[in-house]
Amino acid sequence: MAEDERVLLTLSKDEALVLFDWLSREEREGELPALDAAEVITLWRLHGALEKGMTEPFLSSYAERLAMARSRLTALHGSSDGGSASP
Repeated sequence: MAEDERVLLTLSKDEALVLFDWLSREEREGELPALDAAEVITLWRLHGALEKGMTEPFLSSYAERLAMARSRLTALHGSSDGGSASP
């Protein structure tokens, strides 16, 4: 794949941690929200890239760090459970 065919995404550490946890949970439960094989492959690759670039999922304090990341994101952007979440 040529460099000009790539898209660079930038996430905060909190966003990456929350996204990683969600993808891990969905994959573990066999419920990746995908309509076809290409979407599943894309989500697997995203999950792998996050896992490769993070140490938090392997720390004993993972659950605490995840809870703190969720709290910071919710405080910063609002709640998605009826609150005013902003993209």
